[in-house]
Amino acid sequence: MGVPGNIRRYVLDRVFAAFDRGSQAACGKLQAGASYGYSTFFRLAGADPGDVLLAEFDLGANRVELSLVDEVVLEGETLVE
Repeated sequence: MGVPGNIRRYVLDRVFAAFDRGSQAACGKLQAGASYGYSTFFRLAGADPGDVLLAEFDLGANRVELSLVDEVVLEGETLVE
């Protein structure tokens, strides 16, 4: 998958370790505008066609947590822990 242009400036020339948000299992990395490793996450999470992927970046830790979420997140809702 490509990285959206509006966040590319934050990730350019950086490497982010990707983790399953639930299990904290390593599942790939994002680097220099191209991301990969999602198939590992999709397998771990039991993703199905139509599921929504959420990638939450910790810019200070060079880390991204991946999770499957409801479509309501796409409608402007904010995730709160």
